[in-house]
Amino acid sequence: MCIRRVWSTILRDLNLDLYEKIAKTAFQNLKRLILYGFGEPLVNPNFIKILKISRESLPKDSEIIVSTNGSMLNSRLSEKILSIGVDNISFSIDTADIMKLKRIREGSEPTIILNNFRYISRKKRSSGNSFKLGIEAIVMRSNFNDLPNLIEETAKEDVDYILVSH
Repeated sequence: MCIRRVWSTILRDLNLDLYEKIAKTAFQNLKRLILYGFGEPLVNPNFIKILKISRESLPKDSEIIVSTNGSMLNSRLSEKILSIGVDNISFSIDTADIMKLKRIREGSEPTIILNNFRYISRKKRSSGNSFKLGIEAIVMRSNFNDLPNLIEETAKEDVDYILVSH
């Protein structure tokens, strides 16, 4: 469940010029940059530019992590993200149960999310594990019994980690 569903603030995109200024002055010593937070990062129309600015501004050995709900991460966008050099992609999937996922991810299509996740998993395998793949699950009363099945199903896709929060 995304925390944004309960907020009543005005939604805005990150200002690209401001981001570039921050990146060029503050990223040179970062070891890890995690692009997510209280909303889906891929909805930003400048997300690919943000990734490019990030990769150019970070040290060569630093890690870029993208956390997504997976609904927009189709094959075309996946290819762009991976070509820029994202090191870790984390999908927010709270259950492997399609019907529950549909209720939790209101307005999204679970089949698309799971297909996008499987596509990234295949890319990971075919690339020789050149990036990490993870799952982030928020455990609630409605889905905590699903956690063992989620672990089993995602293990089949060679995930590197599962982050569980409540």
